[in-house]
Amino acid sequence: MKGYAPILLAVALLATVPLISSSNVVLNFLVMALLIALAGQGWNLLGGYGGQYSFGHAAFFGTGAYVTAIIQMRYGVNAWLGFVVGIAAGALVGAVIGALSFRSGLKGSYFALVTLAFAEVLRIVASVTPITGAGVGTLIKLDLRPEAFQFQSRAPFYWIVLGMVGISLILARMIERSRFGAWPSPRSTWTPRFDFQTHLRVGDQVQAFAWERLRIFRATLRGKPAGRSCHKDQ
Repeated sequence: MKGYAPILLAVALLATVPLISSSNVVLNFLVMALLIALAGQGWNLLGGYGGQYSFGHAAFFGTGAYVTAIIQMRYGVNAWLGFVVGIAAGALVGAVIGALSFRSGLKGSYFALVTLAFAEVLRIVASVTPITGAGVGTLIKLDLRPEAFQFQSRAPFYWIVLGMVGISLILARMIERSRFGAWPSPRSTWTPRFDFQTHLRVGDQVQAFAWERLRIFRATLRGKPAGRSCHKDQ
């Protein structure tokens, strides 16, 4: 619990901001800053802990946003459920890309270029596919009700995103202190970045398993701000 105290304290202090200022300008700025922090945490897992650089951020962000908007507007799915499904969709895309790249032994600049290629392919597909609205996109109707994930004030948006950032920080700390991704090696999550050659000697399966789990979790975090962002701008 000691290691999580600074996170909980920071979140608790930041949660009081809407009680001090009700300015939409201030809250909008903070919501965007928190969305960027949440997305950055996803990159930190793969780039910071895993040591692998990705240019495919837009693939996960776009997947979460499009899935949330499409199932809500075309199929009448509840906005809150759509938000969860959007996160899951982002994680699924991360799992597929991770399986195709890590298990093929790609790393370094080769891995970065593959992620860029996937992001570009998904961008092209989204820009020409009718279900996404092609170049126009998908618009969500203005419906200022909590059931529609829309609110009269920016404060609920702020608290929701702040809560997700807090959860992402706690999960990252838990991963940092655990053996997540290290099976079947008794090493910690830090190993994929700082001891890559050791992983190669232990076996490619260990390396691929560890990095793919990091990539799925990272994609999940990227899907969260996307699903949230497609409602915030209404």
